[in-house]
Amino acid sequence: MTKTGHQLTGLGAALAAVGLIGGLYPGQNLIMIALLAFFGSSAPDWLEIPQGWQGRKRLSVIPHRTWTHWWPVWLGSTLFGLGVLTATPHPFVLAFTLGAWLHLLMDIPNPMGLPLWHPERRVSLYLWKSSEHVVPLALGSWGLGFLVLILPGALQMAGLSL
Repeated sequence: MTKTGHQLTGLGAALAAVGLIGGLYPGQNLIMIALLAFFGSSAPDWLEIPQGWQGRKRLSVIPHRTWTHWWPVWLGSTLFGLGVLTATPHPFVLAFTLGAWLHLLMDIPNPMGLPLWHPERRVSLYLWKSSEHVVPLALGSWGLGFLVLILPGALQMAGLSL
């Protein structure tokens, strides 16, 4: 997905993070939760520390779509955020990580793919190219994020709970 695509879908991650993390850990700064999820949605790209371009190839300290796009890195971050590794939850880390997971989800369908079993060997679903379907994917992420944001309150008003 393109940078703009990740930023647009990051808005959906922000909504979802506010709903999920705000529900799990009441009293958190929801603006900070939203911002961290938004910035996390582009993190796998900017954590590579881009250095410029050589022709059409982006140069960075960490090669593109290797370590920063490898799911075990983000699983570790998720476990840390949930407090599994430290016995203390870290909601801000969890918000950032939620955005990064959305980034990976948006990258695996295109031909460049993601590393699954090794950080330098990618797998792709070959469903579409990076610049295709940005608007429907963004709208879908916003809709899902909004649903996650309002669902707990709607269920509570209906006398139900998750």
